[in-house]
Amino acid sequence: MLELYKIPQGKNATKSSFTDAEPTTSFYTHLYGENSKKKKYVDLKDESSKSNIKIVTFLDDCYDGSTVEYVLKLFDDLYHFLHHKATKSHNIQPTIIVNDSLCEQVLILQADLIKDLIEGVQKLTDDKRFVLSYVSSDERAHNVTGKVMKRKAKVVASVFSFFSILFIVEKIGLFPIVGGKLWKYKDTTQDAPMRCSILKFLSFVFNHNKYQPDTFYDCFSVQLGSFLTEYHNTVGEIKPDIFQHMNTESYKKAISKWVKDYAISNFYEEFYKYFIIPSQEEFGQVELASMLSRKPSHAEKDDSSMEGSQEKNTTSSASLTSKKKRKLGPSTSVSPPAKKPREEQQKEDSVMEFHLIQAKGSTGRSTRHNNTSTLLCENCEEMNKKSKHPGTYEMKYAAVQIITRSSDSGTVEKNSYCFFHATGHHSRALQQKKYKVVCDTGINFKEPNEDKVFRAVDFDLIQASYFTEAIKKVIKSNVSPGRSCSENENMCLECPTTCDGGPSCPNKIVTNLRTFDLGTVDEIKGRICRKSTDSGKEYGLFAMKKYSKGEGIVEYVGSGFLYTEKEKFPNSKYIIQLEGNCFLDAESYGNLSRFINHSCEPNAKFQKVIVSFVC
Repeated sequence: MLELYKIPQGKNATKSSFTDAEPTTSFYTHLYGENSKKKKYVDLKDESSKSNIKIVTFLDDCYDGSTVEYVLKLFDDLYHFLHHKATKSHNIQPTIIVNDSLCEQVLILQADLIKDLIEGVQKLTDDKRFVLSYVSSDERAHNVTGKVMKRKAKVVASVFSFFSILFIVEKIGLFPIVGGKLWKYKDTTQDAPMRCSILKFLSFVFNHNKYQPDTFYDCFSVQLGSFLTEYHNTVGEIKPDIFQHMNTESYKKAISKWVKDYAISNFYEEFYKYFIIPSQEEFGQVELASMLSRKPSHAEKDDSSMEGSQEKNTTSSASLTSKKKRKLGPSTSVSPPAKKPREEQQKEDSVMEFHLIQAKGSTGRSTRHNNTSTLLCENCEEMNKKSKHPGTYEMKYAAVQIITRSSDSGTVEKNSYCFFHATGHHSRALQQKKYKVVCDTGINFKEPNEDKVFRAVDFDLIQASYFTEAIKKVIKSNVSPGRSCSENENMCLECPTTCDGGPSCPNKIVTNLRTFDLGTVDEIKGRICRKSTDSGKEYGLFAMKKYSKGEGIVEYVGSGFLYTEKEKFPNSKYIIQLEGNCFLDAESYGNLSRFINHSCEPNAKFQKVIVSFVC
């Protein structure tokens, strides 16, 4: 993979093609067959050839097997489980995010990082943050200047920037959830919307006119400078490895902090406005872009308020006092309407209108049965903020827009509510009698509420746990189940299909549980569901049927991992121990079993079962 082609040099090399590009590794054989003598002509005008060269260019900074392994493992983790919660919350399939556009964006972002990296190393050296000395031939000591350090930095800046970017992808994710900037696509996309990725965002930051590189220097350039210092001071042939020097939790934590505390805090709102919201035309309607698409809560001037400002020019122009334009004849003149007393005008003109929110892209009005509003109910959002545990309050989509037109102040207020809260506003308006209440045909506040509930995806639903081959070796049992059901049960072994008990054998707990429907993130119909608890534990798991003693309720599934004492234990609330140093984490993906809470008076218990089939 590192030498996919031998790039020709000399007179035979042209700008438009690489002739006699000779395959040198098994990767070429994997793609093009076992004929090792086969030659490939690469024409840069051919799009498929460009794609091949892009892969080679992307992997150019992988200088040994360990660096290639890291890249491949990162991509494999992104595909299987890494950051699935955030990706699925944006309604993006994790299986499509590793693509040519990802490689291309890394290469583009590298150019920005390299520039600031080497400039930062030079500045920090000039500021005496790095002091490297050497002895000249006349045995006098000298300090390395900033310009010399800049040249040293250029040698490894490409590799350093490449893996720094991948570390950001590893720790932050390609599509992170940013507080206050909720968004997701209405329909699952076929192609990952890379214009909204963290890589595109960072390119936006580096090219912004308000970007200040000082914090970047203190994070990225400091790490590169420390490597150059260590390399310079190491005596002997064995020099420090740059990837090993970078691949530490402390550095990854530092760059994650820079991305969150500086880049996202200062620039994400503008990026959100100009890159994510407009992307609905290209990738499908963006949902929950409520922070920018909703009108300000304070009162706004209505279109009808233009009437007063046009009074001086009524002899030559007409004001638009309604949505329909008034046709004027050749000699027609328009005079301003006579003003009525304030009390009479308010009684006649102050109106509260209730409108069903129209579905985007449809010609007819939406109902609360098929509401596709891009907004959340304002009252639901307020209740969620006031909740002791924000994020647990059940929020709903806005189904009704209330337009309040006040003739007293000449202002208009527009608010969006779910049907439940709109019903309350409607009842209060009728009781207070301050406004003339007007409702769309089709709105019947006496009918039961059927609001559409919004819930961001908490985790990725899976049928069975995800185990690597290394984990399978750890949890593999040397004991195999036999035909005797009682003996198998005593040894905590799940009975095989050939046991004496047959299909009705009660010692097939896991096998039977996997026959049930996977369900949703909220319930397995007729069996279990998650609900908010009153005990301060947020969600809990509740039974929807009566279970007999010893009956299996649910299989605990998640992502398996091996833990060593040198590593930091993951900060997750959903970890259980399987065997030895093997653990199961259901934070990123799992099933409803993750909502089981601890109890001093339990009514259920965990039971380890050894199965003969592959998990």
